[in-house]
Amino acid sequence: MKMKKPVFCLGLTPALQRTVLVSNLTLGEVNRTRQVMESAGGKMVNTARALATLGNEVMVAGFNGGDTGRRILECLKVYGVENQFTEMRKMTRTCTTLLDQQSGSVTEIVEEAPPIELPDVKKMSLHCSSLIPKSSVLVIAGTLPSYVSDHFYIKFAEDAQRAKVPLVIDSHGTAILHTLSTRPLLAKMSVMELGITFGCKMTSDEKIAAGMKELFDRGARNVLITADKLGIDSHGIGRKLYAQFIVKPAVDVQVWRIRVPVGRVRVIDTVFFPSRVPARRFDRMKKPGRFQIFRIIRPYILAVGRQPLEQ
Repeated sequence: MKMKKPVFCLGLTPALQRTVLVSNLTLGEVNRTRQVMESAGGKMVNTARALATLGNEVMVAGFNGGDTGRRILECLKVYGVENQFTEMRKMTRTCTTLLDQQSGSVTEIVEEAPPIELPDVKKMSLHCSSLIPKSSVLVIAGTLPSYVSDHFYIKFAEDAQRAKVPLVIDSHGTAILHTLSTRPLLAKMSVMELGITFGCKMTSDEKIAAGMKELFDRGARNVLITADKLGIDSHGIGRKLYAQFIVKPAVDVQVWRIRVPVGRVRVIDTVFFPSRVPARRFDRMKKPGRFQIFRIIRPYILAVGRQPLEQ
């Protein structure tokens, strides 16, 4: 379903994503690449790309700059994503994914985002607040960098609440906990991030479900958890995507588990957005091409974006 207003994807730290495929990664030795792919990355950018590919109007905001920032804009232009970035003098970070074809292992090298001066943070914050009432959904995605406080997201969550714009937030720790009082439509994180948020290891389904219920009890209307070892979040290849989804109908809390065979594909991201599909249970709907869609309890759709390795 196409939105009447654009979806607003907000984060602070986009990245130029380099994915490097090698035959057999050997530490301490020279490794020659078989294939190198470059794309725009970062949680909010991945979400924007997925939604745009599904036919939605999308705008994305955060800090972007330098030659890497220019290449990110070129990538997003192909998808038709509207640029609402705040320009910075420093260069946008580059993150690298190393894919070992022989072992199937995936190694992430994540560059930290450059620090931003306070006047620029305030400028970006005011700009983003002005865009929220013009949006159909606000998606906040990403870990907060060290140069802002853990309360940074709460202002945008409150702005969305006042404007009656549904909020989807993909983060963890106190950054997401501070926003739950605004009753976001969806709170999303990985199993590892769930453990970090509540200070304990999520070693069983029971602990995961308890953590999800805690997020719900604190205000989240829906919760989505992706599993680290059982599947892939943004850049894995050749495994399965695993997720649990929790909602609370009239009486009981219900938990579903989703296993999505994705083959040799790259998962862009997961995101919820409103729909009028009158679904009462999980109905798998296959859509030709690069995406599969899962219908969930009305009025929500879970979109799992996927991109072939060779692209």
